[in-house]
Amino acid sequence: MFKNIRFCFEHIRLNALDFVFKTIETTIAFLLISGFVTTSLNYRDYGNQIKGLMKNADLMTVNVLNSESVQDTKKNYKNLRRIYDMLRSIPGTLIVNNEYPVTINETYTERYQVTDNFFDSYGIHVTDPVNNWKERFRSDDSGRKYLLAGNSFKKTYNTGDLIDIQGEAYQIIGFIESGSSVALPMQDYQSESLDKAIITPIYDGEIAASDLISYIRSITVPSKEAEALLDVKRYNLKNAVLELDILSCRDQMKKVRKAVIEKEVYYGIIALVFIFFSVMSMLCMILQMITDYGREYAINIMCGAQKNDITVRIILEASMMLSISLGLSLIAGVNAGFAVDALVSILYIGMIVLITAYKIRYYSPGENLRSVE
Repeated sequence: MFKNIRFCFEHIRLNALDFVFKTIETTIAFLLISGFVTTSLNYRDYGNQIKGLMKNADLMTVNVLNSESVQDTKKNYKNLRRIYDMLRSIPGTLIVNNEYPVTINETYTERYQVTDNFFDSYGIHVTDPVNNWKERFRSDDSGRKYLLAGNSFKKTYNTGDLIDIQGEAYQIIGFIESGSSVALPMQDYQSESLDKAIITPIYDGEIAASDLISYIRSITVPSKEAEALLDVKRYNLKNAVLELDILSCRDQMKKVRKAVIEKEVYYGIIALVFIFFSVMSMLCMILQMITDYGREYAINIMCGAQKNDITVRIILEASMMLSISLGLSLIAGVNAGFAVDALVSILYIGMIVLITAYKIRYYSPGENLRSVE
């Protein structure tokens, strides 16, 4: 066995360039497979979140039609604040406001301001949290502000670190689970990933009129609370504050889910195509490798080498290439996509065993020499 390992390393050294190119090709194939499989499954999970949201809460949203024409006057601010407080007091009210993009470390980042029931409503989980992160997130401590950071921030920050946002220091109290995403009613049909986002709580207190309008537009309310929404509408009409349109989110959620399913199928098909072509490419690589090295294997056999040893050597070389490729594909993380890569590797080894055994066991040394010519 040790002589086979030494022979394998010597063979790789003599054919280093060929080995490197084959490894790069395999790594790229694995990364593409892993990426598309993972993306497809993320869309499936996200679609299930939307399905649960549709099942558990038939939501309604408040659409503000004339936000640009509302002047920031004391009277309007008082009425706007009253409308906002009335909406916030309705049981089950959820706010997801993403109208505050920020730049962190010279990178554009989406900032979401949410109410504390956001996480349960969308099934968003937090990893690496400090103790009682929910209590901290809900607290209205003017001396300390908190945020939850997207999974990509783990590369730069740790729990407890401070991030500067528009001149204010926010402490990280946890990280959003990788792959989490949300649908925002009455906006784009596409899902919005939270991996590169930051989540901050909506604190009660003085809020500018323009911010109040943004929050009002971002509010969703369960349809069972329709009567409370009508009270808001009546108050608004009486005071002539805004042009409000109260709409059901169910149809919007259906459109979002339909778009998500289409994306899942789209990325799933691409993943299957890459898996097929990757397997075929690997099959061609095996045939090429055995054919290219056929002369030296034939000469080895003529010099007295055991056929089993040659089979073991080529399996060792391919296994080393696959191990390096799989290790490099870990850049994308250990997930379902990586599991598919591992299965493809097993299939690769199986094909090597079958083809190598057939070529070396049932072809004479002379036939192997002629196959090279």
